[in-house]
Amino acid sequence: MLSILFMIIKEIIKTRLNRGNNLLKSIVFISCVIWNSMLAAQQSHKDSGVKGRSLVIKTSKKNLLDLDNAVYVDTSINLEREKRAQLKFHPTADLENFPLKIYKVDTTKIGYINTGETIPDKIMDMPLWITDRDHIRITTTLRELAKGKKFLVLDFWNMTCAPCMRVMDEWNKVHDKINKDINTVGVHIDVDFRAAMKIKERYWTGGQIIGPGAFLLSRYFTVQVGLTGPSAWIQDGKLIGFSNANIPLDELIKNMMEDYNNSHGHYKSLDKRAL
Repeated sequence: MLSILFMIIKEIIKTRLNRGNNLLKSIVFISCVIWNSMLAAQQSHKDSGVKGRSLVIKTSKKNLLDLDNAVYVDTSINLEREKRAQLKFHPTADLENFPLKIYKVDTTKIGYINTGETIPDKIMDMPLWITDRDHIRITTTLRELAKGKKFLVLDFWNMTCAPCMRVMDEWNKVHDKINKDINTVGVHIDVDFRAAMKIKERYWTGGQIIGPGAFLLSRYFTVQVGLTGPSAWIQDGKLIGFSNANIPLDELIKNMMEDYNNSHGHYKSLDKRAL
């Protein structure tokens, strides 16, 4: 890059030497370009990788699964001050059963998965915290959640994503109707108490994965499609694809079940209309 800029400067000096202040203006302009490029490079290096697959590939190996060290609690935050702020806006926040912790993902410790690939046993069997309207917190696994179901759907959301909240409402409306064939589970990417709060406020029946496991799943599954909003579809231990928040849910479920039955249970990938 520097050699290219040197050549540009050389040409400018040759052609604009006799144009007074134009030379100075050109040098200043090029200096700004170099400075902005350096800043952009530094920012790309600092990026955690959740914004796009290109950055993730630079910071992580695809098949890396150092699950014990991939998620950590951010200790740089003043928790007491944060608690006071949260309670000011959410007076009913249950911080006793859901202690305030800010989780971060180290993308150099965990890779990602592509559609159509088999989910590793370490991901299928890692302990997950789940909360619902009947339990404060229980421990389960993806394998247990998928057991006996045609599909397991992981819906990634937080309170700041309006389409995510709408889809979670829709999933919960049909939860009891489809639960025989499809288990839908929310994956909450935020502080834990907010998941419990929304379950009560919106009368959700489905479970919500919380805690460090939720952040691990989000990083591992959604790196190619975005942090929140998509629903990951799993069948027979494979990631078969994603549906987004703009697809009518009734139509999607109908199509998925029809295609499943027509394929005699050997579903290979999510229909393109769902992506």
